[in-house]
Amino acid sequence: MVSPVKKVNRLKLQLEVKWFLAIFIVTIITILILSRVITIALSRLYQTVAETSSQNVAIQLASLMSAAGSVVNRIEIEYVPSNEILYDIKVDNRGKEVEVKAKFPQIYIEKITSEAKFCTSFDSQEVQDVNKFVIEKYEENGKVYYRLLARRISK
Repeated sequence: MVSPVKKVNRLKLQLEVKWFLAIFIVTIITILILSRVITIALSRLYQTVAETSSQNVAIQLASLMSAAGSVVNRIEIEYVPSNEILYDIKVDNRGKEVEVKAKFPQIYIEKITSEAKFCTSFDSQEVQDVNKFVIEKYEENGKVYYRLLARRISK
C-alpha cells in the first residue's frame, strides 16, 4: 500500500509539472504575439520614414530649383540629402513639379512617390538611383538656362 505522504508528493509533483507547462505555453504565446506586434510597429515606422524622406527631398529640391531663379547670373547649388538612401527623380517641366521616390534597402517598405512644385524652367528628365543633386543656372547668348544634374555618390 502506498503511503499518503507519497501520494501527496506525487500529486504535488504532477501539479508543479502542469503549472510549469501552463506557464511555458502562455509565455510562448505571449512572445509570439509580441514579436508580431513589434514587427508590424517597425514596419509602419520604416514606412513613415520612407514617406517623410520622399516628401522632404521633394520639397527641398523644388525649393532649391525655385530659388535658383531668383539669383542673378550664374549659380550652382549642391544638395546631398543622404549618402545611404538612393532616390528616383522625375522632373516635369509642363506641370512644373518634381517627383521623388526614396528607395530604402528593406524590401517590405513600399516606395512612395512625393511631389512638389517649382517655378523655374527646368528641362523634363528622369533619373534613377541617385543621391547627389546639382542645380545650375547659367546664361548663354542672353538666354537663361536651368539644369538639374544628378548622380550617385558611394557611401
